[in-house]
Amino acid sequence: MQLSAKENTNVVDGWFYLLTKSPVLCKSNLDNNFLSIESIESIVLNFPEKLKVSTLKAHIKLQEQYVRLFPTIFIQVKVKTPYKVNIQNTLLLKTARTFYKQDEENNIWLSSQQYTNLGLLIQMSLYLLEQEYSSSQNLLKLQDSTTALYLSNKLGVLYSQGQLIDFIDRLYDQYKHTKITAHVFRKIFRYFGSYTEEIANSAFDNFMETRNTNQSWSTAIKYFLKEKLKQEEFISDKVVQLILDNQPNS
Repeated sequence: MQLSAKENTNVVDGWFYLLTKSPVLCKSNLDNNFLSIESIESIVLNFPEKLKVSTLKAHIKLQEQYVRLFPTIFIQVKVKTPYKVNIQNTLLLKTARTFYKQDEENNIWLSSQQYTNLGLLIQMSLYLLEQEYSSSQNLLKLQDSTTALYLSNKLGVLYSQGQLIDFIDRLYDQYKHTKITAHVFRKIFRYFGSYTEEIANSAFDNFMETRNTNQSWSTAIKYFLKEKLKQEEFISDKVVQLILDNQPNS
């Protein structure tokens, strides 16, 4: 089974199901998706078609679990739901203790999460590497990721997206002398989380020798993908190209 972000906007639900029920199968599917990925796509977690309190609570609980596990790739956004403002829906949302906004056409907007297909592949691959499981293991108990623990140590247990962005920008200041753009560095941090410093230090050392931004960061990211994630060279090349797509040649 190969999961495609193009076919299912809530593909993340399928990934988390595989992650907990069959980590070995999850790893196999991640590798297959690395093979087929051609572009970076932003995906929003959509809400169920019908508004029910139990379903909505379960959906929000899953979102919170995703964010807690992979805090760098999920970004909170407002999305238009299939629900209209009426007495019944208003009461249901109040019962679920869910805040909403409405537009001029009486559509209900709720907070959801947005992520990218490539970011999810990288973060889930790293997470599986961090966990200890055997080739015959069918279940995996979810624990905090290295990135989640890293950010809790740096920013505290509770922090906002604004605080996270400020932290990424402060980290960027340490490596901006390599002439990488802030936009691309933020993308790298979103995808690699706590491993960004390892990659950035390698890129910095490369830059001191070559004075070439693209070459320095390409080499550092490719080495990490090949050595840490055990990806083939042609896959590593493709992923690097996607990540550094907006970085000017220098």
